[in-house]
Amino acid sequence: MIYTVNSNDTIYSISERFGIPSFQLISDNGLDPLLPLVKGQSLLILKASETYSVRPGDTVYSIAAATGITVYELWQNNPILMGESNLIPGQTLVIKREQTPLRPILTSGYAYTYIDDSQLRATLPYLTYLSVFPYGVTAEGAVIPPEGPERLVNAAKSYSAVPLLSLTSLTEEGVFSSELVNAIHKARSLLTELLQAQGIPS
Repeated sequence: MIYTVNSNDTIYSISERFGIPSFQLISDNGLDPLLPLVKGQSLLILKASETYSVRPGDTVYSIAAATGITVYELWQNNPILMGESNLIPGQTLVIKREQTPLRPILTSGYAYTYIDDSQLRATLPYLTYLSVFPYGVTAEGAVIPPEGPERLVNAAKSYSAVPLLSLTSLTEEGVFSSELVNAIHKARSLLTELLQAQGIPS
């Protein structure tokens, strides 16, 4: 459910009202616990039906296996993990939510090759597709790859997201050109070869 913040509401008063841990409200909404809430602010209220207390030696893989969910579900249910495996003994993790999704969805996002590793890992558990941005073209229709696309391709695959090539009308000078839109069509055969070479679905 969505809750609209009223005057004098705090993270802790809302947590008590809905019977959820304050850490979960903070994590689910990306809140800074040191900053006050703003009247009119919308908060996502998600109740957990099953939680797990981290023990020494636990990993995201061992917890997922022991609780019957995938590592990706564990990451999705616990944004505080930021798609990483850093666990703290005593930490409470959400295993299952009371409310289940009404239907599955496909999600897509794009990233420049210079995206920060931590931001990439935090986002990938929620993506079905990751577009590697931006591939450009020359006037002759040759593909201009960005610098170091392999890092994003490999990261997407490791999080079970499908890497996609994002072809744009970016020129060799690094600006977008409407004149190159037609040239993109000429690059079709070269693009297919490039996709196959990098193991990216076309």
